Amino acid sequence: MKVVQSLIPYCEWDPWLNLRGLAAYSALSLRTLQNLLSDPQDPLPSYRVGGRVLVRRSEFDSWMSRRRNQKPLALARLTHADAQALLNAHPKKGLDITARQVGKS
Repeated sequence: MKVVQSLIPYCEWDPWLNLRGLAAYSALSLRTLQNLLSDPQDPLPSYRVGGRVLVRRSEFDSWMSRRRNQKPLALARLTHADAQALLNAHPKKGLDITARQVGKS
């Protein structure tokens, strides 16, 4: 028969958050969270207990990861030639004057 010498409790901390706690955790406003609760396409997962709205932090995190914007920014696809064309199309007056002065001298 083996005797347990020590016991190390393990508990993954996954708290229930009310909307104020979730607002502090997520840096979203209460109004935004309330609107997300009733989003018709992908509502924020929540539980109503005694009139209070509770959200499990792990469920919020996975819900947020699904909503991550993975589309590349339009500027990321801007080529060097496109950037040069934009700069040449709208030169700054100071740079334009300097370029003229350099060309005359």
